Amino acid sequence: MPTSSRFLHISPTGHVVIPVCIGDLPASDYHVSTDVITFDVVKYLTEHQEIPGVILYEEGRLYGAIPRARLFERLGRLYGVDLFIRKPIRALHDNLKLMLFSLPDSLRINEAVQKALSRPIHTAYDPIVLCCEEKTARMLDMHTLLLVQSQVVSVIGNPLAVLSRLERVLNGPMDLFQKMNAMLELLGMVVPHHHAAILLHQEHGMRLIAGRETYAKAHRPPIEFLNQDNPMFKTLFSLRQSVVIEDASSLPYWKFSENGRKIGAWMGIPLLSGDVAFGMISLARYSRTPFSQDERDIGDSFARRIAKTLGEELQSLQERGFKPMTLPKSRIGNYTL
Repeated sequence: MPTSSRFLHISPTGHVVIPVCIGDLPASDYHVSTDVITFDVVKYLTEHQEIPGVILYEEGRLYGAIPRARLFERLGRLYGVDLFIRKPIRALHDNLKLMLFSLPDSLRINEAVQKALSRPIHTAYDPIVLCCEEKTARMLDMHTLLLVQSQVVSVIGNPLAVLSRLERVLNGPMDLFQKMNAMLELLGMVVPHHHAAILLHQEHGMRLIAGRETYAKAHRPPIEFLNQDNPMFKTLFSLRQSVVIEDASSLPYWKFSENGRKIGAWMGIPLLSGDVAFGMISLARYSRTPFSQDERDIGDSFARRIAKTLGEELQSLQERGFKPMTLPKSRIGNYTL
């Protein structure tokens, strides 16, 4: 059943979940073949007022889309019902001379709004067809997109305010691991992601101490990812800065997936204090929505503050079996794969 909503998702702890891309927004998957009779489409849209329109396929390929308003407006004109109601829906689509406007579902919210509003004025508020890598499509209502954009702007606000909240969390009375989980929620407000984890060094690998999954269970990297011999770890700690992978599936040794879905973009941020490496922050996105330079800088700011707290808790960490690494003295800037 197609879904629609006018509100952002709220996590169990009350934090607003910021969408990574337009593919995270509620959209309709109502579609029919071009040979379906128009009457059947009208009946379905009448019974489901929340659906913004219908997507058309012909021989398994995306053919076009008809917004709800345009469909009923054409039928409401003189002889509209007589001309089209008993004919295949393709006849109505072709008569309207509609040009398909589609966007990749990995596009950021603000970018999608800019592209949509750049259309001719008479089509600027038509629904958008979202195309995904699986060659399927969904229809996103412009009202939903604009409302979510306004909500995102009001929630994200000033990153400095979020960093100030981070200070209060890390200086508060919670247990260290509770603080790490709270930190991941705050990070999600300024660096949207689908999965997040904090991993700390032990004698022979890494251990997950905090995990967060945006819409379902906590993110848990597979066993081979926790091994310090993983090439990504060697790269991350040799560079001593955030590392971004724009398409994880392009790496032959990468087996990162969650709930049967492959990870697209990924960012690893080392937790460093001087030459001491405590572990890392792992941020992953299902979509190939790249992490921006601003998001890397914010992630680095979070990591530096967390590393400071870990340094203050060093004795407690060692008593729990954690063993930070000492790195050679060197420093290289941000790196993208």
